[in-house]
Amino acid sequence: MAFETISLQNTLDPNGRVFEIPRSAAEHSVVVRQLLEDFSSLEFGQSVIPISVNVSEECLDKVFEWTTHWRDAPKAADDGAAAGNVTAVEFTPWDDQFFSNVDQDMLFEILVATNYLDIKPLYDMACQIVADMIRGKSTEEIRQILNIRNDFTPEHEEARRREAL
Repeated sequence: MAFETISLQNTLDPNGRVFEIPRSAAEHSVVVRQLLEDFSSLEFGQSVIPISVNVSEECLDKVFEWTTHWRDAPKAADDGAAAGNVTAVEFTPWDDQFFSNVDQDMLFEILVATNYLDIKPLYDMACQIVADMIRGKSTEEIRQILNIRNDFTPEHEEARRREAL
């Protein structure tokens, strides 16, 4: 079965790689859907749609792997109606396998990419994984996981401990 493909190029990528993906996969991104509307007067195959996200090629490969797998799934609405509503994130066995091959650095890159491209289902899954990673951890363990430097002085730390009591 042939799919209409679109070309996306990350303008922040020094290699200038062009990603060819099915249009139905690219439309998981609200940003890309809006860009497609802007480029609607152009014929497909004649234009590369620019995106500007500060992540690696490997990360975009992973994001587009996910969107391509789920190309026929319903797309998230971009009307903001669901803003603030928290729904349970459901992982399929395919999603479990997809994330089992993702290290922590790639996971954080996926968060950056999906936040920028507005791919809510994948963003929510990545957020759930991070939430599971830090659940039940101490402040210091969370700082290590998220690579956050502790900029409190020992005096400030002591004052915060006393406040917590």
